[in-house]
Amino acid sequence: MEKKMKSAYELALEKMNSSPGGSRSDRELTHQQKERIAEIRRIYKARRAEVEIMHRSAMMDLNHSNLASTDPAEWVKVRDTREADFRNTLKRFEEEEDREVEQVRTINS
Repeated sequence: MEKKMKSAYELALEKMNSSPGGSRSDRELTHQQKERIAEIRRIYKARRAEVEIMHRSAMMDLNHSNLASTDPAEWVKVRDTREADFRNTLKRFEEEEDREVEQVRTINS
């Protein structure tokens, strides 16, 4: 009988489960840990939404400015900088969220 190839996800789960500390499934978390993780996720979801709204507003202001018609190269530079800042902020939020969730998960383990 031929063996079915495993997906990258399945391999990652196996690796995680075989690592020291074993599985980190939600079944092992206390009710308080689950509540705290849900709270962390809500907070960061709100922070991301706030930053996205501010970013969209800033981009609309940039698009309606005279900069595009007076100095297109400068407009592109400003736009690219704002886009990069936005992406970096989202990445930082994701890293902070992951770090906080991991701290909650490792309490009492």
